[in-house]
Amino acid sequence: IASDQKVLDALGAAKALFDIEGDAPPDILARLSKAAGGHIRANGYRYRKKINLELARIRRVRDLQWRGVTLVGTAIAAALISTFNYL
Repeated sequence: IASDQKVLDALGAAKALFDIEGDAPPDILARLSKAAGGHIRANGYRYRKKINLELARIRRVRDLQWRGVTLVGTAIAAALISTFNYL
């Protein structure tokens, strides 16, 4: 998104209009909507695909972390049980 100059210009204009009082001029709002909205409509599938891939990676890392915690907990429990059985 940040590599498209039209989107960056639209975001810059939106930042300039952020603190105004009252309603923003409709022609500027239309231009902002057209630039950013057009970019999202044109590239939305690609962005959604990358987001879904990143979410899958996050879930996988979280699952591996949980498995690691479970393994360590099981090892500690097994060590304690074997120690107390020996005594």
